[in-house]
Order: sequence, then structure tokens, then C-alpha cells
Amino acid sequence: YGDAFTHIGTNPDEKGFPIKFNSISNNNVYIDTFATSMRGAGDGKNVTKCVVIFSYSWAEALRLYPEIKRKKGGPGKIPKEDGLFKDLERSFEQTLDNQNDDVTEVAHYYDIANKVYSVFVGNSTTLIKKLKGDSYPFMKDGMPYIPVAQNICMPSAIGFYNHGVGDMLYDLAIVSRRLLNMELAHVEDNTYPITLVNVPQGEAAKFFNKLARAHDQRA
Repeated sequence: YGDAFTHIGTNPDEKGFPIKFNSISNNNVYIDTFATSMRGAGDGKNVTKCVVIFSYSWAEALRLYPEIKRKKGGPGKIPKEDGLFKDLERSFEQTLDNQNDDVTEVAHYYDIANKVYSVFVGNSTTLIKKLKGDSYPFMKDGMPYIPVAQNICMPSAIGFYNHGVGDMLYDLAIVSRRLLNMELAHVEDNTYPITLVNVPQGEAAKFFNKLARAHDQRA
């Protein structure tokens, strides 16, 4: 079983449950270089800096983050290294369908070492919110924390989190399908029937003129 990450926040609406839990795609969680666990015990190096990214349509981003208009933010993806195939939280078809849409990404940045919380949006990474020092909103017993939970089945042997077996098999299936398509296309290009026509020297123009006239008559 692979790991899963959950973003924990408050519900801005007065109605409904006061706490919200949002699943985060594993490939949209970025941590500081030396971290080995989100909130580990013992000798584990806990995360002190973390960025989580969510994708929305432009209209939905404007609804959820009214500050975007005030800060003159724009749509687009946060500049980052994209995954090889797709977002882990979406199907392959959803990823292809959204490639040319008005996808807008919103990044939440947490730095508990310096007590900084920032929100960036779009390809220009426009800063729409920043809280620092005593204004840092995520505190417990006087200590800052990152509102991201990591669900673990077994501690990872290599890397920050475990990939599920299904995740790896899915990527392998995509690679296999691409290779098979390339193989079939290559075979077809080399075996497609080609008609060879011998034309006497100097008679090519007359021959193709006859073909053109015959084609026009059939049309």
C-alpha cells in the first residue's frame, strides 16, 4: 500500500462541518531536502518546509480565492517539474482532457522554522496571501505545525513516501501501451502497400496530366 496525504483546513462557510479534509496528489507534495518524515518520532528528520498544490478551473479558483482578482493573479500551472505521466489523483483520460483547458494551480507554502504561510497562484506565482510570525495561523500549544497528514501503511525504505503497487503497475501499463503503438506504427509504415509506376523519360508530366483529368471527370 502506498502513502496518502491529506490537507486539513477550516470550512469558510458558516454551515456544515467546521473542518475540511482534502486529498493531495502525492506528486503535488514538496518538502525540504533533508526531511524523512512529516511528523516522525525518534531520530527522523521532520518536515519544516512544505508546499502542496491543488488544481482548479479558473472560475473555481476565483470563487475559492477572491484575493486573486485583487492581487491581479492569472491562470496557469505553478512552475515545477511535472510528473512523467499524469497527476496521481486523476485518471489518464482526465489528464489528457485538461491539458488544453484553463487549469489554474494554487500552491500553499508552509515554513514552520520561520513561521511563514503563503499562498501562490498561477504560472506567474502571484502571491495572494502571506502570514508571518505571530500571524502564522497553524499553532498548537504554542508550537507551529503544518496542516498536512501523512497516512502510512509501512515506513518507506527509500524516499519520503511509498508508491502503491497499483501506481507502479499503472505507469508500467502506460509505457507498454506506448511501446506497442510505436511498434505497430513502425510495422505499418514499412509494410503499407506502395504502387510503383514506370513512366518513360520525359513523359511524366503528360502522365500526371492524364491522371488529373481522369480524377476531375470522376469527381
